[in-house]
Amino acid sequence: MSDWCLIPEKADEFIGKLKNGEINPEKMASMSSEERHSFLGGIVGSNHAEQVNFLFESKLLLKNQQKGMIDWAKKVSGLNQAKQKDLITKIQGLEKVLTPEDEKAFMSDLVHTKLGVDVNAEEAKTIVQYSKEASDLLTKSFNADNLKWATKSDKLDYGMAKVNLEKYVNDMSGGNKSIKQSLKERGQEFSATWKESKSLAGARLGKDVLKTANETTISLMASIDNSFLGRQGLKTLQIKPSVWVKGAKESFKDIAKTFGGKKAKDVLMADIYSRPKYISGEYQTAGIFPKTEEQFPTSLPDKLPSLLGKTFKASEVAFEGSAIRMRAGLYDFYSDIARRNGQTMNKYQIESIGKLVNSLTARGKWGSREEPAIVRTLLWAPRMIKANIDVLTAHTGQDISKFAKKEARKNLLKIVAETSAVLATANALKPGSVEWDPRSSDFGKIKSGNTRFDVTGGASSLITLASRILTLSSKSSTTGKVSQLNTGEYGARTALDVIYAFMEGKSAPGASIAIDLLKGETFEGQKPTLGSELPIPIAVKNFLELRHGYSTDALVGAMLDTVGINASTYGSTRKDVEKITGEGINPAVIVEFDRLREKGYAPTIADIDNAQSVKSIKEKSEDKYNAFMKEFQNQYSKKLEQTISSEKYRSETIDKKEKMLDKIRNDLRESLAKKYGYKKTKKKKEKIDEY
Repeated sequence: MSDWCLIPEKADEFIGKLKNGEINPEKMASMSSEERHSFLGGIVGSNHAEQVNFLFESKLLLKNQQKGMIDWAKKVSGLNQAKQKDLITKIQGLEKVLTPEDEKAFMSDLVHTKLGVDVNAEEAKTIVQYSKEASDLLTKSFNADNLKWATKSDKLDYGMAKVNLEKYVNDMSGGNKSIKQSLKERGQEFSATWKESKSLAGARLGKDVLKTANETTISLMASIDNSFLGRQGLKTLQIKPSVWVKGAKESFKDIAKTFGGKKAKDVLMADIYSRPKYISGEYQTAGIFPKTEEQFPTSLPDKLPSLLGKTFKASEVAFEGSAIRMRAGLYDFYSDIARRNGQTMNKYQIESIGKLVNSLTARGKWGSREEPAIVRTLLWAPRMIKANIDVLTAHTGQDISKFAKKEARKNLLKIVAETSAVLATANALKPGSVEWDPRSSDFGKIKSGNTRFDVTGGASSLITLASRILTLSSKSSTTGKVSQLNTGEYGARTALDVIYAFMEGKSAPGASIAIDLLKGETFEGQKPTLGSELPIPIAVKNFLELRHGYSTDALVGAMLDTVGINASTYGSTRKDVEKITGEGINPAVIVEFDRLREKGYAPTIADIDNAQSVKSIKEKSEDKYNAFMKEFQNQYSKKLEQTISSEKYRSETIDKKEKMLDKIRNDLRESLAKKYGYKKTKKKKEKIDEY
């Protein structure tokens, strides 16, 4: 068919009669296929009538029918790109107008191909009707020339028609089932499959169970907060503040609407679907609207009863809403710049801008086929890690347009300048509160007491990792001591140890549990228990940890973490103390450390140093001792921070540094001992007085 064409004489005759009205497409559309064949035979000859009639039917009569089907195939979620292309090819390959009965059967087949579920003719008809409703609104009210809707009402109606279509198909495919119903059907499916192949069914079920458990755990731990704002959305704030502010305001409205029983995401998606760039397919080509976010890979927890399910849903809606608004806003921003600069908005350019936008909103891409499933199983937010790498390297070595590369370089300079300004301001207000050495884990953070506030959205950890590997050295965030890697000495760390520590800190919940069980201890240095391994939301966990040692800094940190500003409080776990004091901790010190934890305190270096020298105090009065230790801890922590951050301390030798700290402890112990009425006990050959 593709090689066929009319001879010039017949073609000219056909065009002439089309122009003078003898050939009327509207009249031809009302004819049967046989009538058209006869009519065209008198014009182009019987040997060409079949081909001309075929072209007429496929190009004109099928136009509306195919448009509705193709629109449905493109817009409804749940189909990968390869299957979608194959499905659209089938629709486009229709060679005759379908009768109502044929159309229903054909649509049923398409739905089965797309969703993997059988539908009846009525359901297939409903899908076509939803799609036709949207298409009719588009034809009637959208001006393709000036890219504007006739009325706001028509725009919203079109968007809601698209939303209703998507939800209808999603419900058909099981997207609105309860947990109980989903598990029941999965069990029935497994039972049937087991009879066919026991080994295959077992492997499949095991894989599905692990995948579901991992995804559910990730979703639970990411909930009960509005963290996109200060984490995934931080770079949007730095690049285009107006887009961030709008997204932030709407995210809190989404939370309120969700608790009020309203469908906040439906309204948002109706707006997105009715935008010119979505209608034209530009947003889809850019790839800025994924099916799921990696922090919420499943919505299963929102099926939990009552307040629990609603709270999870509110967090999910706020997160997804922020991501959609900020990605759309950034894409509009960059695509408008490109058009003003005369850039050709072809597929390559659109995809390049999409990559730029995704990297700025924590949606990086590992290779052309996404990251392997094993990566998603082992790492927490691998896309965010890749996105930070892309931003920090300005997409160097990647296949993106010159325009996108130029904007990426500008973004990097802007982000570095703004982050440096924030850190410099903090350091000016409180000298020593910022670590400028990239080899330290405190790099890119603001220190206040024992709490560190990350103002880089997690990017600083990548810089620290790279710096340690390139220099083969590491700086302690507590003592300021620089240690060399790969020295070959017994117990010395290697570059591989640094990489492993980084990966362990980024491990996904399931992988983290496995690591804890294999090591026999948690990251905090405790023995793994059922309670310690439960998937508690990070925001809740931060507030629970305040019971180990309340401080204003820690409380502020826990609050800021709910909006994505990562805050970590040190000195409240045994593992942190081991990092501070190094090797060879006296067992008696650990005993005292655990005792203090049980009392609700957060031991610091002061407590470790005093662990064996305060026994006489404990024996006299527990209440008095607790008050003494609490004040000693608070004052010593402040003095320690001031001393370690001073230039004088950094310039001294290790021996002199130890003497400086000894003097601080002795002087503070002396003054507090008098305040609390403790007497000095005399002991020969004891450098540090005991109370």
